Amino acid sequence: EGLEEELNSPKVHALNYELAKEAITQIRNVDGKLPLKKDTSKMACLAIGQEGITDFQSLLSQDLEVDHYHISSSFETSQIKPLVHQLGNYPSLIVCVHADKMKSTQAYGMEDNYYHLLDLLVGHPSVVLIIFGSAYILNKVTHANRFDAVLMAYQNSLYTQRAAVEVLTGKIQPVGSLPMA
Repeated sequence: EGLEEELNSPKVHALNYELAKEAITQIRNVDGKLPLKKDTSKMACLAIGQEGITDFQSLLSQDLEVDHYHISSSFETSQIKPLVHQLGNYPSLIVCVHADKMKSTQAYGMEDNYYHLLDLLVGHPSVVLIIFGSAYILNKVTHANRFDAVLMAYQNSLYTQRAAVEVLTGKIQPVGSLPMA
């Protein structure tokens, strides 16, 4: 009795958020790209694997001027090139991958089209990649070493999305480390 209230208590929410902050891992940060600077140029944020504006995007908009885009698993291959062209109009791009599956048999929630899209975005002048999902996804991102910054958030939750925004805006420092080499 009272288990649901205990699991949803403010203390448990605070603990989950603290764990998320400690887990965020910075894989790459070329030329001090992170934290992002507030400037007059607008940036775009592309959420891959979600319908509509994500919690991450909403939280990000509280601190930075960002135009939001999203593609879900139902997107067609024919939509990729026009989207990449449209995103090319922004000097900076944040790409967040929302992959809810943790099993390899479910491809960690990643569609092949997602990897193809990430390959095409490598040519953009400035890209920050954030993965809200399994660290094994990085193994299949062909050119992860060519993005300006890469963050690993490990889970697709409100806690990790909030922590990732705080890393991007310099409110917290990423201190996590990859669990595998």
